[in-house]
Amino acid sequence: MKTPRILPGAERYCSRCFRECRTRNTRGLAPPGKLGQATRVRDTEGGTIDGVTGSGADGFPLHSDFVSNFKIRLPVALEHPRRMPVVFSNPCHRVAALRIATRRPLLPLFLAMAPLVFCQPGDIAGTVVDASGAAVRGAEVKLLLDGRAPDRETQSAESGDFSFQNVASGPYRLSFIAKGFAPRTITGELRSGETLNLPQTALAIESLATDVTVTQTQSELAEAQIKVEEQQRLLGVLPNFFAAYDRDAAPLNAKQKLELTARTWFDPSSFAIEGIIAGVWQAQNTHKGFGQGAQGYAKRYGAGFADYGTSLLMEKVVTTTIFKQDPRYFYRGTGTKRSRVYYAISRTFVCRGDNKKDQFCYSSFVNRLGTGFLTNYYYPAADRDHTGVVMRNSALSIGFDALGNLFQEFLARKITRKKQ
Repeated sequence: MKTPRILPGAERYCSRCFRECRTRNTRGLAPPGKLGQATRVRDTEGGTIDGVTGSGADGFPLHSDFVSNFKIRLPVALEHPRRMPVVFSNPCHRVAALRIATRRPLLPLFLAMAPLVFCQPGDIAGTVVDASGAAVRGAEVKLLLDGRAPDRETQSAESGDFSFQNVASGPYRLSFIAKGFAPRTITGELRSGETLNLPQTALAIESLATDVTVTQTQSELAEAQIKVEEQQRLLGVLPNFFAAYDRDAAPLNAKQKLELTARTWFDPSSFAIEGIIAGVWQAQNTHKGFGQGAQGYAKRYGAGFADYGTSLLMEKVVTTTIFKQDPRYFYRGTGTKRSRVYYAISRTFVCRGDNKKDQFCYSSFVNRLGTGFLTNYYYPAADRDHTGVVMRNSALSIGFDALGNLFQEFLARKITRKKQ
């Protein structure tokens, strides 16, 4: 048992209480060191306290359930596991008050454990997608904690997922940078011990259009924009001049349509591709009327190159100028995958007019028929297609145009590079 301390005031009341009790001849009262009766042990609120142990002056063990009519010698020493030990020396004290001994030690313990409870690190995770909801791989994600901890960086996985673990709680900023997309920054606050799963972070497509002043005329604005388009090449090699990544691009006049067409027709890659096609025709003896040898190859090459150029002129310049329609494919890049598929296929029948409004694509349908009959005369009479074949080829070209539009919508943008 710990060394007990005297209950304050116990000795002061002893003699007075003894005299009063003796005068009244009250049972079971005795001065200190004399015989007395045990009482129930109570706290300062008057409630009985169980689990108190101790002993009287005669060494007899006591317990809080001990009741009257049992002789003990005063003073009585009492203690409790959660209260300070005391010495009860006055038999008139029917309440033996035991003070709580755990109040003061709890405060420093609480202060010491508060940082561990309220400042637990958490985790942040999310997914980077484009405007259509497709995952963006390799996006640089940077976590900034405003000086509370060093900045951290990671890259999004194949599925677009990223995560940061053991992040200090409090305000945070996340910045996203990906090639071909506009930068984006989001902010928030991480609570202690929280595992934060962010909603999908959508990145907008970076515009390839050149900034221009409002003082430019429509023709000047279009001229500045096609200068950008003339730098667009698939894999950095093949011209992709008729793809517009600015949805609000200015309409082209006839001269500008011819300029883009000529740049495409006389591009070095066009000469190389037509040379390969002529070689295949030569090997398969296609268009037999041209014969074989160097002369036959030259005729095939010339017919193929003229056929390609005439088709471009009819499709991109002549018919679009007559019907005042834009020959370019306007990239959408936003919305669900299904909506983008529908948009790409619909561009086979619908195109943008020079008034920037969608309309039925008369130019494409006239071009398919007119070009087929016109270019038929570039080949030997014996090898020319009859009307049925021309009509069939015109119908097939609708399907090929739809496939080309799907290619532009979902793949061409990703492999298009600017030629500096």
